[in-house]
Amino acid sequence: MLIDLYSPFVPAGIALLAMVCALPLGKFVPLPDSKGRATSIDGLRGLLALSVFVHHSSIWYVYARSGEWKSPASALYAQLGEAAVALFFMISAFLFYRQIAGGVTDWTRLYVGRVLRMFPLYAICVVVVLLLVLIESDFHLVDPLVQFGVGVIQWFSFTVLGAPDINGVVGTRYIMAGVVWTLPYEWVWYAVLPLLAYFLRQRVQHGLLLLSALGLAYAAVRLSLVLMLPFVGGVAAYYATTRMAIASFLRGRWGSILAISCMILSVICFDSARHPAAVALWSVFFAAIACGNSLFGLLTLRVSAVLGELSYGIYLLHGFVLFLAYKGLGAVAFADLSPASHWALTTALLLPLLIACLVSYRCIELPSMRSRRSVLEKLQVVSEILVARWRDLCRSERVG
Repeated sequence: MLIDLYSPFVPAGIALLAMVCALPLGKFVPLPDSKGRATSIDGLRGLLALSVFVHHSSIWYVYARSGEWKSPASALYAQLGEAAVALFFMISAFLFYRQIAGGVTDWTRLYVGRVLRMFPLYAICVVVVLLLVLIESDFHLVDPLVQFGVGVIQWFSFTVLGAPDINGVVGTRYIMAGVVWTLPYEWVWYAVLPLLAYFLRQRVQHGLLLLSALGLAYAAVRLSLVLMLPFVGGVAAYYATTRMAIASFLRGRWGSILAISCMILSVICFDSARHPAAVALWSVFFAAIACGNSLFGLLTLRVSAVLGELSYGIYLLHGFVLFLAYKGLGAVAFADLSPASHWALTTALLLPLLIACLVSYRCIELPSMRSRRSVLEKLQVVSEILVARWRDLCRSERVG
């Protein structure tokens, strides 16, 4: 049977192959203690990142032929990316809202943890983007130096300040498959958390409330409020977990059937997962996972957990793999690939991608996450020194 560009068998095949690859790679991935963790969510992450990989691979096929970076002309393939991102947003909303609802409000620990989790690998990705941009422009400075520097700063800001083309390379963001657009949404959510804690009748410092106000103002001016709906779905999922009857139903076999039905209905009824009704369906799907549903055991497999640990790397690095394949084959040869050949190439790229993610996890992500305690201790020492010096300065001014 011929494989067309939007074959429904391709995503399943790539997910299955990824799980097979994760068997030997998993020996090098230490899994966190499952106590207190939403293990089904951990298992979901890896499948979502792989979905984004397949989604962007289909976009590259069209982009190589038309020069247009656009959503796939298939509801299934469009939602492989859109729904995956929506579910990533729901995961963030659920986990951090659950944390503040439980009264855990060590904001320094929370924000330092987020920076240490997200920034090191992202910063290296930006450096690689800059290197590839310079290679594309033959190491000539095309933009004025100030414009080049401002662009670099914008990229290092998690693109909160923008993601411009660098040094005249059109479509710089496509080197990373355009995934960076989601990062400002994540950081706005983190900024809004203190305000949500305040609404939950917790004591919150005024400076943190100001941060929330700035986050909301930024969202109103720069972001799409429709694309923030999944965060509401994640909060709703938290409340579903607190209702024993609802959680028990969603955790069981009928909950699995309901979750899968919502997923199928979204693909059948909507061209995009960004439609509010589609977001509602995916929110029900996620609520089941948040309540502990493993989709008949799929999400609690060890290989699913391994892919979940590698998911951030898969999300950030898959764009480089696709871009380098495009450059390695050459634009003409890449554009001449048949759909079957394109998917064969994508499948061949999977193992190198997972190996790169394993290396990044072991060498960059894991050491950074494990450094949180020492970083917090150093910040505490620095803050105590600054406070002491400020007090000394105030005393000297009074004496003077």
